[in-house]
Amino acid sequence: MNKKTLMKSLAVVTAGVLIFTHAPTVMATSIEGTGSVVQESGKWNGETDGELAPANINVLVSTEGGSDIIYNVKITYGAMKFIYDYGSVWDPKTHTYTAGSSGKQSGGWVKSGVVDGTNNIITLTNNSNFPVQADFKYTAEGKKLNESPSPTKGGVTGIFAKDNSAFTDAVLAEGLNNGSNVSGMQTLQLVLEMDIKKLAVGDSYYYKNTNGGLNEGNVYFALSGKPDKGLTLNSEKVGTIGITITPCQNVEEFTKQP
Repeated sequence: MNKKTLMKSLAVVTAGVLIFTHAPTVMATSIEGTGSVVQESGKWNGETDGELAPANINVLVSTEGGSDIIYNVKITYGAMKFIYDYGSVWDPKTHTYTAGSSGKQSGGWVKSGVVDGTNNIITLTNNSNFPVQADFKYTAEGKKLNESPSPTKGGVTGIFAKDNSAFTDAVLAEGLNNGSNVSGMQTLQLVLEMDIKKLAVGDSYYYKNTNGGLNEGNVYFALSGKPDKGLTLNSEKVGTIGITITPCQNVEEFTKQP
């Protein structure tokens, strides 16, 4: 080999050594941000095995606005003061019995001015952004009105109706003793739509119950049965009406303007 050829070969070998002994290059994707890279990806230059696992980056998402349900239900109600008339009142002038405030000799719950649709009304208005359902239930306080049924006394219970005319004399007199009329009236559920009349042009969606309905509704309350005779409650609290508000079932989302 002549000197020129030898010099050329040494140059090639030297060049190869210089490349091989350079600092290894990491093949990894550059990541910017406030997070952290768990493990680098890629492999050292010149390696043929021992590949590293891909980099793991946690992706976090939070939401604002959207379809969160905002509850706002306005509840108004009457005085809820009830009167039971035990019946015949002795008139010492005529020496006869006359009907009491119930208008019946046999007595009963006074309806005029009491179970009249004003004293015993509950009105709910749904101002929420979602249809809701309201469940009503009466809970007696102690045994002030003979809440336990007996063979001779009807057992007083609270009952509900969507129409005040449902409180007939027979229903009000029955109580818990027989239960044929009041058994289905001791609880009640009212479904209220969201009010979409004032939705702005920019509002992109709203919700409606598949069965339809109004955003305001009335429920009427009464007491049924015969309380113990001789009570002098004088407008004492005898129970509580509980109203539980939950999201309505069977709801559809609409994206068009109403």
